[in-house]
Amino acid sequence: MESLPAKEAPSSAEYKINLTDSLAFRIPAILIIMFLLMMIVVSTGLRIYGKPLLEDQVFKQEQLAGHTMVARLNNRIARIESITRSLANLAEILPREDQLHQSILPQMINLEGTESFIAGGGVWPEPYLFSADHERKSFFWGRNQKGDLIFYNDYNKPDEPGYHQEPWYVPAKQADDGKPFWSESYVDPYSSQPMVTCTIPMYRDHRFYGVATIDFRLSGLQKLLDQSAPGSGGYAFAIDGNGKLLSFPDESLAKRPGAYTVNGQQVEEFINMDQLVRIAPAFSPVANELKKPDNDHATMRVVNQKKYPLRRDGFEHLDRDQYEYNNFLINEDLIIKGKAI
Repeated sequence: MESLPAKEAPSSAEYKINLTDSLAFRIPAILIIMFLLMMIVVSTGLRIYGKPLLEDQVFKQEQLAGHTMVARLNNRIARIESITRSLANLAEILPREDQLHQSILPQMINLEGTESFIAGGGVWPEPYLFSADHERKSFFWGRNQKGDLIFYNDYNKPDEPGYHQEPWYVPAKQADDGKPFWSESYVDPYSSQPMVTCTIPMYRDHRFYGVATIDFRLSGLQKLLDQSAPGSGGYAFAIDGNGKLLSFPDESLAKRPGAYTVNGQQVEEFINMDQLVRIAPAFSPVANELKKPDNDHATMRVVNQKKYPLRRDGFEHLDRDQYEYNNFLINEDLIIKGKAI
């Protein structure tokens, strides 16, 4: 018998060719290639379509937070206006007795649950209408640094300018519609509280008798805004009709030494948006948005060579159905420490 020739072992090159041709190699290779292609498609799709959708979702969340803030602030404003009107109505019919005013009026101002946002208030009769012997006869209570409501007689002192020319008094006297008037933000020189004042005119026998006021405490405004948008990842701050900040998350950036009180104490006051932009140019888009033309500018009236705005500054225009949203990018936000919409 003849012996068969020995079968040659495959070369390494042939072995490699056979390995790459096998299903065990091809299937994983095809899956990896498909996965990479899918990743490229998904990444491209996210860049083209996903980013706008994500920004739109974030914007809708901010709109919802804005609605919540405005609703809560409207509720608080409505309550302050209601208390001011009740105070005015009471003072219009209350007998002109000093002790009676001293005992009854503070109960209207110091209502339970309002301590965090009411800084004070009172009634301010016209010269000689409360008493023929007194040109100035106001009844004003304000909270001190401890939060206690105390009576201040300083506005009645003859050596002081007089409350009848205050910017929260004159516009209410000149207006004839009896609606609430909201002042600009200021620091009360006697109680040292930063505030915005709600003023309602009073009448006796169809004659202007004076005004009633309730002071909205600005120190609690930022807390209200923070509570209105929990978990939004952002923040909110308030600005009055003249571009002055009413609140800001980081007060060290937005407050500077301001006026002195009658006790010689210098208080810190919020700066305006133009000043904030000089400190942080990233807020320029916000400042520019606020400077856009507005058809509802204030009408000015000159009284004793002084100009007073005849408008319901700021809060009167806070209508949840009429306010507007605009989104823009801030490249380096001071609070978030990064990009923000």
